[in-house]
Amino acid sequence: MKRILALGALFASVALSAQSINPEMLSRIQGSFARDDASTRAVQNILTANADLKSNSLNYAKAAATDHLFKYRTDVSGITDQMRSGRCWLFAATNVLRERIAQTLNLDNFQLSQSYLAFWDKFERCNYFLESMIETADLAPDDRTVSFLLQTGVHDGGQWDMFANIVEKYGLVPKDVYDETYQSSNTKDMNHYLNRNLKVCAIALREMVQSGKSEKEIKAAKEEMLGRIYGFLCSCYGEPPKTFDFEYVEKAKEGEEKKYHLVEGLTPKSFAEKYVGELL
Repeated sequence: MKRILALGALFASVALSAQSINPEMLSRIQGSFARDDASTRAVQNILTANADLKSNSLNYAKAAATDHLFKYRTDVSGITDQMRSGRCWLFAATNVLRERIAQTLNLDNFQLSQSYLAFWDKFERCNYFLESMIETADLAPDDRTVSFLLQTGVHDGGQWDMFANIVEKYGLVPKDVYDETYQSSNTKDMNHYLNRNLKVCAIALREMVQSGKSEKEIKAAKEEMLGRIYGFLCSCYGEPPKTFDFEYVEKAKEGEEKKYHLVEGLTPKSFAEKYVGELL
């Protein structure tokens, strides 16, 4: 309690001593700007003509002196690129699992499909959003919870527990079974239009609840909305596979040729259970 009172007194004293920007202060600050200095003019010329502030502020001498030799280095089977999307968490998680699969099956290079996981992540987020709109329909539109949900909408970011939940429910597939598309690699516009549609759906669901529609009618409306969202996501990503064949070529052992393998009739869930189940 004493500490709280002390903090309160400190904030009160700061508030009392707070100084606004008056003409005298502004004059001093403006006078301190070394506008005629050669280095100031050089920096101003560079930054006003070139928007790449990061490159212009880089200390190349220090960058050149950086030591890139590490005692410990993880062997990886190829580089992955999330492109213009916020799927770093999906790439990080799948890169951990794919290395184990590559080691177990003796593969030179192997990748899991991040697009497959991103599709179901988007679909689950949309369902959560619509359910939240139903649950909060009695709250005002400017309520902090409702406002946060509407402003946040659906985006790309996530974390490990979300990844594990998606894999547990929907499984995994190799990248060559469900590859990247332009929209999966450039998600800005897709997310924009998805969120616009979700806001339209939110208005409709809130009005249904507030007008006393039955639970059955509301659930039917939400399912119809999810159907449209599923179609939109399929247009952006392609429809996720329900079954597939897993083909891979094992690295050649000394004195032997490479071996071709075909595992037929897998589902995304059976693939995940077979090859990474114990890691999740």
